[in-house]
Amino acid sequence: MPDKTNKKTPECLFVDENLNVLTGEAARRQLAKISDAKFLTESGVTQVDESRWRMAQNFEKNYQLKRAADALQDRNKDHYLEFEEFKCLRGYKFNEAIELGCGPFTNLRRLAESGGVEITSCSLEDPLILDYLEHRHCAFDKNYLYFNRKLYRKPAMAAIRKILNLFSPETGTKTTIALSRKISPKLAIKHFIPEPIEEMAVPEKFDLIIMINVIEHCRDAYSVFDKIKKLADKQAVFIFSDKYYYLDQISARVKNHLFDAGHPLLIDRGVIENFLHDNFETIYEKVKFKEFEVNGMNLGYDSVYFIGHLKS
Repeated sequence: MPDKTNKKTPECLFVDENLNVLTGEAARRQLAKISDAKFLTESGVTQVDESRWRMAQNFEKNYQLKRAADALQDRNKDHYLEFEEFKCLRGYKFNEAIELGCGPFTNLRRLAESGGVEITSCSLEDPLILDYLEHRHCAFDKNYLYFNRKLYRKPAMAAIRKILNLFSPETGTKTTIALSRKISPKLAIKHFIPEPIEEMAVPEKFDLIIMINVIEHCRDAYSVFDKIKKLADKQAVFIFSDKYYYLDQISARVKNHLFDAGHPLLIDRGVIENFLHDNFETIYEKVKFKEFEVNGMNLGYDSVYFIGHLKS
């Protein structure tokens, strides 16, 4: 099977926690000072120390609250489409759902909006969840997760926003968001968890667990996997997506030419596959290659999309 990620491999790339991107000689100088090579094992980079994880959290906070301050989503629609609109879950009823690493917008909202899936109660976890409340388009507050945020773009809302913007653009945005929330469908949030997955308590068992593009932001992959099993109720459904790498790809990147402050964990795909297939019966699964470039450098990767039932 050809390795698409090896074409035009970048000579050197360094991305710091303030979102600065360095290439060439400037990147090489920084890589001599900071590298994830010390965390590399035969399973990839599956664990980092506290200071490295904090750096990743600073990156994520800077990205979401500064660079993506006007965003309405974080590839949530893309995930929704790659899971084929969650059609395989239509007719399911979930009493307790939790999204791990929910970000400002959540993927749980997309599932609830998809139709045919009933969710009674939800919980959200993210170490930065309190910071995300400051995002102008955050999909939740401490009490509710709001659906159908397209209302914000409806003509009536746009007209109100346009008038208010004449006085203050910030007031116009805040007012129309508040109005759209009042008329939006919403789901009560039972547990609002501003802690890392590895450290969070298990408030109860959940029959739906969602974790999409999160593992690469974590501190300890094996602790996260253990926590997922502790959170899962009997026959729980697990929705998971993240990047798939082979060990030689990880080793080449970490040792030779790449430092990405925001994504410390690079896990051998076999580790992830074993966790998924040892613990869950497959409902849906596919792997798709994703094109990705930074400053013209190819950093494409395989991405797995998995839905499964907890094995008895």
